[in-house]
Amino acid sequence: MTAGSLSTSNKRLIGWLEGKPLELGGFVGCVDVRDVATSHLLAGLHPRAAGQRLFCSGAVVSWNALKNAIGAAFPALAARLPADHPLVAPEFAIDT
Repeated sequence: MTAGSLSTSNKRLIGWLEGKPLELGGFVGCVDVRDVATSHLLAGLHPRAAGQRLFCSGAVVSWNALKNAIGAAFPALAARLPADHPLVAPEFAIDT
């Protein structure tokens, strides 16, 4: 995978882990890549999904919680992780 093929969220996460400041609030939406793969498969099997924009969402977590999860999963990286990001309430709402 090249840096050019990373999503905006992954670029922000890597930048933050490298010490660059975040230019957004303290929260990020996360979804398990296996769920995304399943949603692509299911969308391909259902003709009604053709041409539609589909969303796959898991959880909204703080950058700090994401950092702590990375530290727990990869203890060798824990000392290299950045300081906590100041938590700012998200500036968006979804009305379903």
